[in-house]
Amino acid sequence: MFGEVFSDVLLRGPVTRFADSRIDAPAPTYVYEFRWRSPVDRLGAAHGMELGFVFDNLGNPDAVALGGEDAPTDLATAMHRAWVGFIVDGDPGWEAWSAKRPVQAFDADGGHIDYAPRADELAGLPEG
Repeated sequence: MFGEVFSDVLLRGPVTRFADSRIDAPAPTYVYEFRWRSPVDRLGAAHGMELGFVFDNLGNPDAVALGGEDAPTDLATAMHRAWVGFIVDGDPGWEAWSAKRPVQAFDADGGHIDYAPRADELAGLPEG
């Protein structure tokens, strides 16, 4: 539970406020959350865990150390495609941030949109 609160205060809350501030910006804003939970040493969806997926390089020794031997290749394909799409076209392939607060959730299913995830918890966080 401490990890979730810590993530809300230091990451999710500030990212949400920043993305909200860009709703009317000339360039779109896209938000994603990496949720695949590594089976290695109960790391879960730790910071940096997504790098092997982003670069579609799950066989790299560092990626194996973090994600294990059986990390989902479909997830790596989906994340890599999104990052390349964003770099090449400025569009990762999902809905841009809006008042609906779409968040691309990357999990073992390859990814899906969640709207305003954990909005109740984030609403109770202090501004700052």
